Amino acid sequence: MKKICIASRDNRFLYAKELFDKNGYLCKICKTEDVDYPDALVLSPRLEHDDANLRCLAKGVRDDTVIFTGQGEKIKAYFKGRVIDYSENESYLLKNAYITAQCAIKLTYERLTYPVYGKRALVIGYGRIGKYLASTLKSLGAVVFVYARREESRVDAHLNGMGILSELSLETAESLDLVYNTVPYRIVDKSVSDGLKGDALVMELASAPGGFEDENIALKAPALPGRMMPKEAGKAIFDLIDSYLRLNMKGK
Repeated sequence: MKKICIASRDNRFLYAKELFDKNGYLCKICKTEDVDYPDALVLSPRLEHDDANLRCLAKGVRDDTVIFTGQGEKIKAYFKGRVIDYSENESYLLKNAYITAQCAIKLTYERLTYPVYGKRALVIGYGRIGKYLASTLKSLGAVVFVYARREESRVDAHLNGMGILSELSLETAESLDLVYNTVPYRIVDKSVSDGLKGDALVMELASAPGGFEDENIALKAPALPGRMMPKEAGKAIFDLIDSYLRLNMKGK
């Protein structure tokens, strides 16, 4: 029976632990100092531990303990075992992106005073989150536009039935009802965001510094899976770890 220690206060792991227990693992959520030489040490996708805590964690693991984390490069300096970074696993990233998009839609309905159907929505960025979000908005009847800098992203969005914006302008802004940013760098000038309708819903889904020069224009909504859908987000983490352990630690 493989032993797993989860050293995190992240709500997602409450649900992940339930799945580990049901699937035959010996799993516990513990404090830093209580990690006791597990097969796998599980940390949050977010950075929760400072240098002192990481040194303490390192004392409680074996040389062959596998570390799961969202801060791979920082963590590697403290552990001899293999470090698996969530952000380098495409299956996990796709699941997390889908959950993020669904959370954004849920948050949209909580904030709107009008239906999505027929409204003009702009999705900035057409990566994993942007694709799922644009597709979901389109399925709900919104008229969806995408702004993306990469030509292949624009072609992909066009082939999936989205309108394409070649630039972000004041004229464009005045026609929008919904705006979602998924790009983690400043891409929307204040001169553009000032042209948005007074009742337009503007949502910031990217990490700092975000996409809006005027930070006050947007509803800040980073890290939605852990806050709004921790059960589904916890399952995504469990799936990654369970798959790795089953494939790479047979007989250990």
